[in-house]
Amino acid sequence: PSFWNGVMRHVADVLDERGDEVLCRNSWGDALYAVASSATAAAEIALALQHRLADFDYGALGLSHSGGMRIGAHYGPAYRSIDRITGRINFYGTEVSRAARIEPVTPPGAVFVTEPFAAILVLEAPDAFRCRYVGRIALAKRYGTYPMYRLIRAAAMAEDAAMQ
Repeated sequence: PSFWNGVMRHVADVLDERGDEVLCRNSWGDALYAVASSATAAAEIALALQHRLADFDYGALGLSHSGGMRIGAHYGPAYRSIDRITGRINFYGTEVSRAARIEPVTPPGAVFVTEPFAAILVLEAPDAFRCRYVGRIALAKRYGTYPMYRLIRAAAMAEDAAMQ
């Protein structure tokens, strides 16, 4: 109950605040799956989730500490259809499966994105975000090795540079 009323409540609040930009959402235990209307919306959601949970009391869950959520994002084609089990709109396909393989290899507190996501984000919001290359990362479940980038706000990068 502490997890559902704490962490997942914050997650739901962030998704609710984005309104129609969230095309689909679901959870499985401690995992979140969401489809956003654009890379910019997905980036805003991912960073808002990290920010909202930064001060969460993980001790209430019996955890000694937390580095934050691990979030992975990908951009690619997906099929949209009614999920025959839930009766709700859902998205599926190879690119959805690829996206699910990013989160397990992302360090706690980070948002890792794929090269297609980073490329579209530069086109949609060139001044708002930065995607720092972190290398070729082997995705979970032997899904292959892909160039990955760490997503941050452009303002955060400027603050880091000013402090040096």
